Amino acid sequence: MYTRPHRTNSRMAVVLFALASLIATSFSAVLVWGPTLTPVLVVAALAASGALLAGLARLRELIREWRWNAGHRLH
Repeated sequence: MYTRPHRTNSRMAVVLFALASLIATSFSAVLVWGPTLTPVLVVAALAASGALLAGLARLRELIREWRWNAGHRLH
């Protein structure tokens, strides 16, 4: 029987994904700009990845709302 993972596990997955995204974004910025990388570019890269994550979280909530309104059971 399939059981949905506990909500804490889902949140942990989101947090780990966010951390991995921030690390990957910073690493790619360092690879692209190398020694000319300025703190402003690092902040901009982090802000861009934060905005992306916020957009993904909003999209997830919209999908959950649509499913709820359609009468599907959400866990």
